[in-house]
Amino acid sequence: MSDEGTTGSSASWRAALAPGEGHDFSRTPGWWGLRDLGGEEDDVPRFRAALLRALPPLPDGSTVLDVGAGTGTLAAELVRFYPRLHHTLLDANDAALRRAEEKMRAAEPDAAVSLMPASVDPLDLAPLPGGPYRLVVSSIALHDVAPPAAAAEAPGRERHAAAHVSLLRRIYGALEPGGHLIYGDAVRPRFRVMEHLASLSAAGFDEVDCAYARGRLAVCGGRQPTGPVAATLWRR
Repeated sequence: MSDEGTTGSSASWRAALAPGEGHDFSRTPGWWGLRDLGGEEDDVPRFRAALLRALPPLPDGSTVLDVGAGTGTLAAELVRFYPRLHHTLLDANDAALRRAEEKMRAAEPDAAVSLMPASVDPLDLAPLPGGPYRLVVSSIALHDVAPPAAAAEAPGRERHAAAHVSLLRRIYGALEPGGHLIYGDAVRPRFRVMEHLASLSAAGFDEVDCAYARGRLAVCGGRQPTGPVAATLWRR
């Protein structure tokens, strides 16, 4: 059977093999649920565990925003260890968010969960809504909000870098002073760990670092500084 008409199609399974590639599979919550499959040798569970281990201490009642929460795999894991947080799940897919809430309540029936079905414009100047948050997390989702460009496309890479920094500034503005952003995402040619860390610093974050890097996945993060400077840096 010829590959013609399939390899170039947005419906081809090959479109899902690399994070950041364009496809419409995310419209089907079941597709996200299948991402949970995999043994201990699989990179994604190990990557997700590294993200959770990188989190700062979270006292009861802390407010957490999950950007691009999808079907809530990360949130359901987090609620197992921190059952008394206030979770806000942000995603453009309403059906996925409803499944996320089901997952979280199965893990912790009394979980405090708010759903925010909305898309995020990375170039908007306003902080992400609903804050301030003590913690913002994201798992393999920020590249969907600020899509990367091909490695050989210099103008596209510049646009992506600017959009990525702008998105991080929106997150920065939604944090309480001293709050953290810890996110995991894909690294790509010409936008690897160094570029992720540089973007965090450009957005105003302090204590910028990488907690995990393996293959095409990395966990990076930073902290909003405390004091008067924290309220103004995101507007730069």
